[in-house]
Amino acid sequence: MRKPLIIFVLVALLIGIACDTEEPDSIFNPNATADPDPVITSITPPDSAYGGADERFTVTIVGDYFGDNPNEVQVNFGSKLAEIVSHSATQMVVTPPANFGDSLRIMVSKFGSNASWEFGTYEQSAGVFHPYKLLNPVQKINGFDAYTFPQSICTDSDGNVFVTHDKVVEKLSPDGTITTVGELRGKTTTRLNVGPDGALYYVYSTNIMKVDTSTFTTHTYKKLNANALDMDFDRNDNLYAIDNNSIYAVDKTTLDPTVLLSYNDESPDTNLFCIRVYDDDLYIAGTILDSTGLSNYIWKMALDVNAGTVSGNLEEVIDWSTTNYSDLTLTNFTFDVDGQMLVGTKNYALLAITPNSGDYASGTVKQVYRNIIGTEYIHRIYWGPDNYLYISTFNASNTENTKLLKVNMFGTGAPYYGRD
Repeated sequence: MRKPLIIFVLVALLIGIACDTEEPDSIFNPNATADPDPVITSITPPDSAYGGADERFTVTIVGDYFGDNPNEVQVNFGSKLAEIVSHSATQMVVTPPANFGDSLRIMVSKFGSNASWEFGTYEQSAGVFHPYKLLNPVQKINGFDAYTFPQSICTDSDGNVFVTHDKVVEKLSPDGTITTVGELRGKTTTRLNVGPDGALYYVYSTNIMKVDTSTFTTHTYKKLNANALDMDFDRNDNLYAIDNNSIYAVDKTTLDPTVLLSYNDESPDTNLFCIRVYDDDLYIAGTILDSTGLSNYIWKMALDVNAGTVSGNLEEVIDWSTTNYSDLTLTNFTFDVDGQMLVGTKNYALLAITPNSGDYASGTVKQVYRNIIGTEYIHRIYWGPDNYLYISTFNASNTENTKLLKVNMFGTGAPYYGRD
C-alpha cells in the first residue's frame, strides 16, 4: 500500500515547486507608445543619382525620426540597400546601390523601441511615392567586342578616344561616333599616347613609333633593345620609354633612344611593363622573380625635366606583396589630379590607392566600383580630359569578355604631358 502514498507525495512536491517558481516579466508593455515613423522631407539630388559609385557619389536624406543608432536604420533604393556614410536623427548621407532603374522607391526603415520596424517613404504627395532614378556611372561603349577588341587606348585634348584594333586605329568622338582613321605598322600595340606635335605615338614589338594623325602615312620608328612596352612625356615634353629591362630617354623628333637605366646586368630577373610621369617623378611598374616567386613592384625616380633625364636613385614605392591584394597581377596604373593612384589588374578590375601623407606603401587600397566593373581583365586605363576614365578589358585568352568602358570618376586625371 506504499506505492499510492509515494505517488501522492511526489505530486504534491511538484505542485509546490511550480507554485514557488516566478513567472518571467512580460515584454509587452500596454502603456508603451511606438516611435514615430521616419519622415523624409527632402533628398539631394531630388530626382536622380549615380548608383554603385561608392563614396564618389552620395545622396543626402533630410527628415526626422531616423533614430540614434545607425545600426538600426536601413535605406532602400528599390530592392537594394544603400550604404550609410553618416547618420543623425534628422539627416543621413548614403551611397546608393547598383540598382539601376528610373522608378525606384526610396524608403527609410528603423527598428523601433517597441521591437517593431517603422517605415518612411520619399513621397511626391501624400501617399504617392516619388519615383527615383539611379544612373550607372560605367558605360559600355558599343562597337568593341570579341571581334573588334580594344587593345591600347588614349585620348586627345578634345575628348576624342583613339583605340587600336589589330592594325586599325578607331576614333571615338565625344558624340559617340566611331570612325576608322588609319592603320598602324604593328598588330599588337601596348601603348598609345598623343604627343605635343599632335602625332600619335605607339609601341609594338621592339619598336617605338609615331605617326602623323592627319594622314597616317608616315611612320617614324626606332628599335629599343627589347620589347617596347610603354612611354610617357614630362611637363617639358621630354619623352621616356621602357622595354622589359631598361628605361630610355627618346628624342621625340628622330625617336633615337638613350638608355638611362638598365637592369640587364644588376637585376636580370626584373621585368618592367608600365611607366607614368607624375609630379616630376617617373613611376615604373614591374616584376621581380626571386626564390619566393614573382612579385609586383612600383618604383619611382626623380626627373631632371630640363635635361630630359633621371636625376635620382630608384626608390621603392609599393611592394605589392605587402598589400591585401598581393595575389593580383598588375597590368598598368595612372594617377588622378589629387595623387590617388589607380591600378588596373588582371583579375580584380580597378583598384585605388590613396596615399597616407604622400606614402603609397602605407596608404589605403580598395576596389573601385566593385559592384559594377567586377572582375574584368584590365588591359589599359587612360584618362579623358574630363571626368571620365577609359578602360579596355581586352584579354587575348578570353576575347568574349572584351569591352571598352567609359567610367565617370567624378574627378579629373593628372595631366598627360604632351597632350595637355
